[in-house]
Amino acid sequence: MALSRLFQIERRFKKDSSYAKRYGDVIQEYMRFGHARLLSTEEVMRRTPKTNYMPHHGVQSVTNLTTKTQVVFDCSAECEGTSLNKILLRGPNYLLNLLGIILRFRKHQIPISSDIEKMYDQVMVPEEDQDAFRFLYQSLNSTTPPLTYRMTVHVFGAVSSPSTCLFALNKTAKDNNAKFPDAAASVRTSFYVDNYLDSFKSEDEAIKRARQLKELLQLGGFNLTKWSSSSRKVLAALKPLGLANQKLDLDLDKLPMDQALGILWDSEIDTFTFNVGEKVQLYATPTKRNLVSVVATVYDPLGFVAPMVFAMKMLMQEFSNLARITIPRCLVKEERPTTQQVHIFADASQLGFGAVAYVRTTYASERVGISFIMAKTHVAPLKQLSIPRLELQGAVEALHLAIIICREMNLDLSQITFHVDSQTVLRWIHSANVKYEVFVGNRIGKILMNTDCRQWRHVPGVMNPADVCSRGLDPDNLKELQQFYQGPAFLLLEPPLWPKWDQIEKNDHQDLEAIHVYTMKTEPSDNVIDQCVEYYSNKVRLERVLAWCLRFILNCCAKVKK
Repeated sequence: MALSRLFQIERRFKKDSSYAKRYGDVIQEYMRFGHARLLSTEEVMRRTPKTNYMPHHGVQSVTNLTTKTQVVFDCSAECEGTSLNKILLRGPNYLLNLLGIILRFRKHQIPISSDIEKMYDQVMVPEEDQDAFRFLYQSLNSTTPPLTYRMTVHVFGAVSSPSTCLFALNKTAKDNNAKFPDAAASVRTSFYVDNYLDSFKSEDEAIKRARQLKELLQLGGFNLTKWSSSSRKVLAALKPLGLANQKLDLDLDKLPMDQALGILWDSEIDTFTFNVGEKVQLYATPTKRNLVSVVATVYDPLGFVAPMVFAMKMLMQEFSNLARITIPRCLVKEERPTTQQVHIFADASQLGFGAVAYVRTTYASERVGISFIMAKTHVAPLKQLSIPRLELQGAVEALHLAIIICREMNLDLSQITFHVDSQTVLRWIHSANVKYEVFVGNRIGKILMNTDCRQWRHVPGVMNPADVCSRGLDPDNLKELQQFYQGPAFLLLEPPLWPKWDQIEKNDHQDLEAIHVYTMKTEPSDNVIDQCVEYYSNKVRLERVLAWCLRFILNCCAKVKK
């Protein structure tokens, strides 16, 4: 099978000589750095139970400047019912929560990002296992038979590679924790595979941490490179370590657009943005299939455009306006914040339900700032629910957001403030010693298990920013979307001036569980038949006794007649 796949690649080599050259350069680079080794005839003939040949193919990435080719090994290719990936152990999952890394990337004013150069190629495969990673290769116009190589490092495509390489990365941090405690902590909290994202309070702190990380990972054979930041001072200091764009003139050039774990990041103005223009133009005809394709291209883990995506799914709108949207990366708008409070709003409608979270920051200058954190929306289920139940679903979604934010940003869940506009949901949460129907009871129990009822406040519907999460938003309505990012205006005021807390009225018993009680009274029976059934446990004996009794009665009746 590996040989037949090689012949397919050779046919493409003949059609595209530049592709063949780039492919050959990758193989030569493997050889030059010792990542692959050509086997001798004797080694090829020496087969072990681990011997395996991997098919491979090239994946091209085209940019404005170059076209790069990466060789990917197909370890899932089956031969005689099995494959290398079926035999390899996947290993523990050392991946960090991607959502948490992005949230921490937004926490402070100075961001930095970097990549580990060819991370998989830095982790060796034990020599006794290298025969499992053999492959065949023959360059274009070669007159010799295909040659046999074997990889000495872990490869893209093997299920064991991510776990093994992340273990090596974490082991490097653990072994050098005493010398680089802060950098080791960053390895444990700010790496997603080979991508590093973090943020700091000052430029000097960011520069110091970057240099420590560079030195720490070099001890394990890993090279951190392609550094990016929105601070020109940080970039100037990190230029000797290798910037993402080495030709960048920090005095004249505009800072480039970059990717932060899949999210488009404009480092010049330090904002996240979206670019789906090419996809929208490609699908000029607004069909359902084209809409699904466009929606799938929008990667939005923090819900920046959650109301808009909701509307796209419901109303089949176009995504051309997404490119005009910018969201500040940093949650802190100026230096010296004194207090921070997280407020989460929830709402629901017949179309769906959702929740949105903001952080309210008070600064030393006594100014108050509101920053959008994240939002989530859900379409209402096909099984129709009442509006109060959908509002309760929205409250549960608000709790889910709070748990994620507190876990990933080291916040206290008891300090979160929740806002809903449903008096029914508030009565359910504040009711005591009431047994609800299962649907309501389970969700109220979950809310009260994680929060105190005093954390839940009422907000008038017209002031609830989560309203757009439940009904969607027209993509052309950028003004209302901007208000969604800015949060409710009353949070800029002092707490005594927020909407008044209405007295919770007595529960109207909606969705209470009806409990039916049935009673039964038993008394001893004087019936002879009943007494016989109770006395005799054997059916045959019971039948005999009853037969003798009936015979006696019949005989007595006969004598009376005579």
